[in-house]
Amino acid sequence: MTSPVNRSDPASDRPYRTAWRRWGAAILDGIVILVLAGAIVWAGLSAVSAATLIPLYVLNCTLALAYSIGFHGRWGQTPGKMVMRVKVVTLSHDPIDFRRAVLRDSPSVVIGTVDAVWGVATALAGNNLFLSLYDTLPAVL
Repeated sequence: MTSPVNRSDPASDRPYRTAWRRWGAAILDGIVILVLAGAIVWAGLSAVSAATLIPLYVLNCTLALAYSIGFHGRWGQTPGKMVMRVKVVTLSHDPIDFRRAVLRDSPSVVIGTVDAVWGVATALAGNNLFLSLYDTLPAVL
């Protein structure tokens, strides 16, 4: 038995045709994250020591992940998805929880972790780490 279609909600008659709304939600979420990341970068402009810049860099790396996982785990949608009326659910149409939100974003968590570790290592090495790897890479290949 299927549930009746709610004609007042244009999203209810086509629950799986959400590509354009998802793109719109991604753009809206990108704007929110850009503003938040910009505020962090602006706060770091006055910092002159690595002791101040490194925590800001790590915070900036984790911002998008915390935004996505937090909103999906709590409400099943980010603010952009709320505006565009898109909700992330399980295959049985149940809301996702934090565990599923983390699993959903696990590739981004891995890439973000590698990025944060690489950035901190490069900052602590004074960019010599990048240059030494760049110089030895052609010899290895």
